[in-house]
Amino acid sequence: MNNNNYFDSNNYILKTNKIKLRNEVDRYGFSYQLAKKIGFQKPPRAFCGWSHGWAFYKPVSFVDLYYTSGELKNRIVVATKQLDQFLVSQGAEKVVAGGLPFAYINKSNCKRISDSIVFFPPHSGSSTIQKKAVKSYFEYIYEQEKSFEFVAVCASGIDYELFSKYGNHKVKIIYGAESDDSNSLLRIRNIFDTFDFVSTNVMGSHVLYASYCGCKVSICGDMYKYTFNEFHAENGFHNNIQQIERFLLYFSESYIKKRHPHFFVSNPRQGREFLEWSKIEIGAENILSNQKLIDVLGWSISGQIYGYLKGIKRRLFVNL
Repeated sequence: MNNNNYFDSNNYILKTNKIKLRNEVDRYGFSYQLAKKIGFQKPPRAFCGWSHGWAFYKPVSFVDLYYTSGELKNRIVVATKQLDQFLVSQGAEKVVAGGLPFAYINKSNCKRISDSIVFFPPHSGSSTIQKKAVKSYFEYIYEQEKSFEFVAVCASGIDYELFSKYGNHKVKIIYGAESDDSNSLLRIRNIFDTFDFVSTNVMGSHVLYASYCGCKVSICGDMYKYTFNEFHAENGFHNNIQQIERFLLYFSESYIKKRHPHFFVSNPRQGREFLEWSKIEIGAENILSNQKLIDVLGWSISGQIYGYLKGIKRRLFVNL
């Protein structure tokens, strides 16, 4: 079977289903997948926070996990017991080790294409520096294209139009994830269950997810170098200069090589599987039972009443 035809006809892509984000649990459709797992027709409002991203670095403050001091008073779900203990040491009051959201997405029925590879470039953003970096990485991809039978590049929604300009009959651009798309986590699982190799030049959660799905993963080519202005423009940093400086360190090649040297190889063909390691990092052992999920999310009748009344009380207090 022609891989392009298979890929076009296979339902791995899933249609985008835009949703209104009410809180962190809704992001990438996580609440929708939990509702299906538990047996709800649609997800009630969740009354907790749930960390989505993989902390591949060693945080020194709760803000490194994108939380504010006010949020530490609420229930927070994190991937591992180590992160649980860290947030408690930072003053968090209700922390639960429950695994990353991606750990709850079951293996798909997608057929893995032998000798296939999908590349994950950095997000393009809007700056000239970022777009030049993306173009440079595509040139690297073209150099590697001859080594594989089927080559694709994964693009998030904001990058899809730009990346499509660089695609050709040998390099296929495929749609990835958007935070306000209820099918995002399923689509990413399908992608990683389809490709044999995964390679990137920027560290992030995609490295862990690909490993968890049994792909041969690598970091190759010139690593993307983030700038101060890129982090400064992100809302989650709240103009925290010290935090920005830490993240410049966390995403630096020297720091990542020190913490995760096993991913660095000279070419994507040398990528390896890291399944057992990924199970630990993603918190697979901490996956919550359906009843525990209902309790933690506040999805019981009493949990919904308590959550909404607490919200009303908070708004009334603010308006006084």
